[in-house]
Amino acid sequence: MTLLEDAPAAQIDADARALFEEARRRRRHRWLASGVVILAMLAVTLPLVLGDGANPRHVPPPVRPVTETHGGPTVDAAAMREQGHLAFVSQGTLWVLGDSRQPLIEVQTPGLVPSKPSFSPDGRWLTFVASKVSSHNYDGDVVTDALSSSLWTARADGTGAHPVKGLSFSESLGWSPMSDVVAVAVGSSTSAPFGLATGVDLVGPTGSIVPLLRGSHVVSATWGPGGANLAVSTMSGPRASSPWTGALASYRVSDGRPTQWLSLPNTWIVTSGWWPVWGIGFTTVDGGGVPGGSATADGSPLLAVSAPSGPTRLLGTILSNGSTGRPTASTTGWLAFVDDYGDGGRTVWQSKQIEVCAPTTLACVVLPHPDGTVTVDPAWLPDQDILSYAVAPDQPASVFLQSTVGAWYDRHQLSEYAPRTGTTTAISGVQGGADQSWSTHGDTVLYVSGDGLWLAPGSHAPVEVARPLFTPGQLPMFYAQVPFASQFAWSAAR
Repeated sequence: MTLLEDAPAAQIDADARALFEEARRRRRHRWLASGVVILAMLAVTLPLVLGDGANPRHVPPPVRPVTETHGGPTVDAAAMREQGHLAFVSQGTLWVLGDSRQPLIEVQTPGLVPSKPSFSPDGRWLTFVASKVSSHNYDGDVVTDALSSSLWTARADGTGAHPVKGLSFSESLGWSPMSDVVAVAVGSSTSAPFGLATGVDLVGPTGSIVPLLRGSHVVSATWGPGGANLAVSTMSGPRASSPWTGALASYRVSDGRPTQWLSLPNTWIVTSGWWPVWGIGFTTVDGGGVPGGSATADGSPLLAVSAPSGPTRLLGTILSNGSTGRPTASTTGWLAFVDDYGDGGRTVWQSKQIEVCAPTTLACVVLPHPDGTVTVDPAWLPDQDILSYAVAPDQPASVFLQSTVGAWYDRHQLSEYAPRTGTTTAISGVQGGADQSWSTHGDTVLYVSGDGLWLAPGSHAPVEVARPLFTPGQLPMFYAQVPFASQFAWSAAR
């Protein structure tokens, strides 16, 4: 590893079982490694030209320190001073960079591959998933299976890392937005629908475990804005004359008391978020499909229900795996999501545009963008009605070579949108800009570019603080979907 201490300051019956096997296979394909080489290729990368109405916000040219690496990541420790902690997975190893006497710490997980690092809301604790994996090469497609996984916790600087004992881990559902508690899906169903978690536990950073839900088939969950409730979607049936039924309920964290929100026959409910004004957002899967299967690969309807037993509102169509960015809301209820408006489907660089919905009129409008471009990765600046997003070429290429995919992500242009005035501002000087995260005060942004993590603090020049995330030339991808967001977390981000 290389520490740049002196760099300028300035990185989830037989027919039912078959359906779930299809879903698992589809989920695995999202992690196709980049041995994918298509014999015929038309790679057209359109120039990214901002419209006349865009007002540039200038950032000085980026700084990439010239360094050498010695068996580990290249990092800029000086640039991360007073910027909190950065946890990132580099070529299958988890590292933490930040304010401490030892700026860079390797988090050891012998025989296991770490992923999905996440910091507690107060920035004191770190969780991540560690998995035993098996990889197979199918004529160039490298498919990785997680054979088993566990939840690990550590201090924010990466020290004291250990697996949580006594937890029948299935999936991490995320930190409460207001306290040091992680919701975890636990157990594994041996009855139809097969393979789903059977409950939800609340886990503390020191290893405490409090059961919240048991005896269900858990599909997904999302925290309420204040952290007092957890919305959980489940699937049941069929029983006698009752069909398969998807249900959505919220559970009070203090005592586990449930409130029923919604029940849909023959439909899976997959939560997308819980937002001010709009309530619980979710996607649906019907027609014999399952979450993560081929029925959802080309988009799913996004809906919202604002109150228990209330009417649902159809908002648009999204890629429910979050590969183009997850639906997100500001603290005042402005909502943004990436709508799949054409026939682009699973291909991230075709027919994608952000829609922004007002909390007063509940009307949604397309965020302005130049012809020949897509808009992706929406993120509200903390406590502000300002939307950050990326503009990128709407690319007709339908083949996915490493060089083509990498170049497309590098062509992202970060911009900001003020919905109250309808103005857009291009942030000049930021090359790339995938999966951006903003600091608490909204003055510093962390983003992915060129398989590295870059920090742009205010008006200072962007600095590459860590690289690489993946083994060079081996981006895992599915129709140009690359899981950058599962590779890093920043304690200063909100």
